[in-house]
Amino acid sequence: MKPRPLASFLARLIWLCIAPLLLLAVWLAWDNLRQQEARHLREGDNLAQNQAIAHDNFLNARIGALQVLANSPLADDPRRWPDLHAEASNFAKSFGSHVILADSTRQMLFNTRLPFGATLPRLPLPQGRSVVPLALETGEPQVSDIVFGPVANVPLLAIVVPGLRDGKVAHLMLTTIEVAQMQQRLDQVAMPKDWSLALQDGTGADIARRSPAGFDSRRDVDADHRFVVPLAHSTWSVVVEIPRQSHQAAQLRSLLILGGAILLATL
Repeated sequence: MKPRPLASFLARLIWLCIAPLLLLAVWLAWDNLRQQEARHLREGDNLAQNQAIAHDNFLNARIGALQVLANSPLADDPRRWPDLHAEASNFAKSFGSHVILADSTRQMLFNTRLPFGATLPRLPLPQGRSVVPLALETGEPQVSDIVFGPVANVPLLAIVVPGLRDGKVAHLMLTTIEVAQMQQRLDQVAMPKDWSLALQDGTGADIARRSPAGFDSRRDVDADHRFVVPLAHSTWSVVVEIPRQSHQAAQLRSLLILGGAILLATL
């Protein structure tokens, strides 16, 4: 049997020593990618949860203020409605959304968009879920889906708080929020530029959305990279989506860096 050259023997010995370290490095690289993916999923879920809490707080603050107006004794005397209109105007200045007082037949009594005494229509009843009848029936505050305002002539969201007297609904206090205002809120959220964030109403329609150009949820997002968190006191939901291209690009960058490190260490 012909003896092997010393160089060949040493080369085999070196590779035998290096192989366990290479296998360990490959496993560490794979584990790093797995942890990075888990971190992305946690960040997506946290963003959705935090936004749901923020929007719940946004609604709860307005519901609480409307309850103060609805329970005010000024609402019980038509002669004092101008004073209540002035109080409601202060609400509009503080919260940036106008206030409507309506009776139990849905007739608007005043709207802070207009001077007191202006002629006003009845509250509209949109197709599908309408929160005004729900508020009259349940005596509980309600938050609407997107509706078209007959006075503002723009898409609106309404918060309806019933004024209860002796356990019955005597009147309704509403505030209307322009959809554009919710878009402004969403535009201020810090998030990765290639992620998608949406606030949707109970019908699944977008109240506000931030998405990459050309984004298609069905085409671009895997089911486990889509996070939906419903709000506590409305039918709205926050939806966070991480496009497949986004997390694959991050994984590829990490893989190239780790692969280069392993190759350099091997050499």
